[in-house]
Amino acid sequence: MMPKQYIIPGMMIRDMLVPVPLDWSNPDGPIIQIFVREIIDPVKRRDDLPTLAFLQGGPGGKSPRPSGGGPAWLSEALKTHRVILIDQRGRDAAAGSRLRPCPASKPERQVQTI
Repeated sequence: MMPKQYIIPGMMIRDMLVPVPLDWSNPDGPIIQIFVREIIDPVKRRDDLPTLAFLQGGPGGKSPRPSGGGPAWLSEALKTHRVILIDQRGRDAAAGSRLRPCPASKPERQVQTI
C-alpha cells in the first residue's frame, strides 16, 4: 500500500502499511504489515518535529480517529510533534488480521505464528 495522504481541518494525515517481522528475534523470517497513521499540523509538515507514538492501552483497543478534531490531547500534541497512531489490534487495514495458521501445522507452530 502506497501511503495515502490527505488533509482535514488542522491535520495532514498519512495512512500507510509498514512491514515488520512476525518474530523480532528472527528479522529475516516472515513479515506482517502493520497499519500506521501519521498526523501532523499541515503548517509544520516540513519541520523536523519529534515523533510521538500513541499506543492505546489495553488489549484490543482501537486507535483514536482524527475526525472531528480527534481526542482532546491530539491537538495539543500536534503543536510540537508528529503523532503516530499504530493499529495494535492487527485489524482493519493491518495484515495481521488475515494471518491464519495452517490447519495441518503442529499446535506449537500455530502458537508461534499467532
